[in-house]
Amino acid sequence: MNPASSKAPPQPGWAIWRGGRFFFIAAVSTLVAQLILLSMRIQGSISWKLPLLVMTSGREEEALFGIWKAANGQEVYAPWDAPPFAASYYNWLFYQSYGAVSAFVMKLMELDDVWLPTIAHTLTLALLPILAVCFWRNFTALAIGSSEARRGAVIMLAAIMASGPLMGWWLLAARSDVASLCLELFAFGLCLEYIQKPDCRKLAAIILVSYTAWSFRQISVHVIGGFCLFLLLKQCHRAWIYAVLGTFGLYAATMITGGEGYRANIITANTAWPVSAQIGLQNLFSACAKAPLLPAAGLVLVMELARWRSNWPKMPAHLLLTILTVCWSLPWDCFCCSKMAASDNYFFFSMAASAMLLWQCFLGRGLCFQRNETTTNLLTCLVLLQGMATLLPVLHIRGETNLLASHSELQHAREILRQAPAPAFASRPEWNLPWINPSPPHAVFTALIDEEYIGSTALKKTSATFNDWLASNVFSSIVLDRRHPGPLDEKQLRTVFRKASQSGSVEMHVRN
Repeated sequence: MNPASSKAPPQPGWAIWRGGRFFFIAAVSTLVAQLILLSMRIQGSISWKLPLLVMTSGREEEALFGIWKAANGQEVYAPWDAPPFAASYYNWLFYQSYGAVSAFVMKLMELDDVWLPTIAHTLTLALLPILAVCFWRNFTALAIGSSEARRGAVIMLAAIMASGPLMGWWLLAARSDVASLCLELFAFGLCLEYIQKPDCRKLAAIILVSYTAWSFRQISVHVIGGFCLFLLLKQCHRAWIYAVLGTFGLYAATMITGGEGYRANIITANTAWPVSAQIGLQNLFSACAKAPLLPAAGLVLVMELARWRSNWPKMPAHLLLTILTVCWSLPWDCFCCSKMAASDNYFFFSMAASAMLLWQCFLGRGLCFQRNETTTNLLTCLVLLQGMATLLPVLHIRGETNLLASHSELQHAREILRQAPAPAFASRPEWNLPWINPSPPHAVFTALIDEEYIGSTALKKTSATFNDWLASNVFSSIVLDRRHPGPLDEKQLRTVFRKASQSGSVEMHVRN
């Protein structure tokens, strides 16, 4: 045979994947759509020329109030079932870090409290490149080879995952989720290094970084849970004991030193929310629609687990760790999403773990898949589906891209409250933020006493105590929004207050 007639070996570059060119086009198109959506949302929610009074996520006013208290040296974790009935649901490091940065920026630039939402939103947005780097670091560690094609695919996927539609408004929100996700992804990278070369220092680093993620968001236990399952299955009993004792020791020390108010907010307030399987399923389906990687990873997981007994002893350690992390994360996120007022965005880490699982399988690391044109086309289709989900808000078919209307509404409420006899109370909790309603006490009351969420007798009792507090001599006036009357007992309040004026749906009531 003539050697010249034989097939040439694969060349480096995008040609190393059959269909790699189509993947590249799909990835670029999806990434451009996501960046367009993100830029539209930034333009409609952040401005350093004018402080925008916008709420980028549900009940964000409670997080902003906690940040404001931390920035001003006040107690963040006051009892939520006593006046002014404000709850702080997130963990301590979120409030302290955001509060410290906000206080520093406001002092440095001589800004008023009204700029605090802008600072908090900008701080979360600044975490986006860090999030992309964390994705890139893990995808790189899991990739096979080091060709230009692989490096290009890693960069594309990292950027797509960091700015995907499931992240949504939470890339701009004053919330702890993005920071905790960055830390958990970093901890997962440390786990990948540890299983290659076990080391006590790396194990300690995994425990500390996972604890730091938990210190931002107390449900961020995905990586440490999956890692402990891995150690247990691999019969690394000593490392497993160190990981469990170290993790729970840090949790316990924080709970003890945090005090009664901290425990009441972190444990009691968070567990007081009613749980509904219907809400959990709705959020799961919504997350799958925004992030097609989730159902695809679920299918891959079922196929890998179907041959579990015969497969797992010969399974690559990186793949086994990823599978166990997905097995732990998905049920945990489903449970967390079943709480009243939860969101599909809670599937952040499950989405990230699913992407890392699919990345390994489509590159031939899985036992049920081989890298070929079919698997490349499947990955291309998933990326395109995510791009289509991104186009819905871009084309104004579904979802919001601009919050300037809510800024005008809050600005109008601010003007009314400044005219009301002080101290004034507003029926909408965001209207009681210090930069909107300047008269204390700032009753940014928790949603747990709202009629929509009340489910237990204890919460009904707290709601009654709340209305007794309003009827006392604390407030001189009440500003009531008829569209959102909140937990107010109007029959009880009519005996103490009378309507003085009305502007649209907003009524001002003054004490008799």
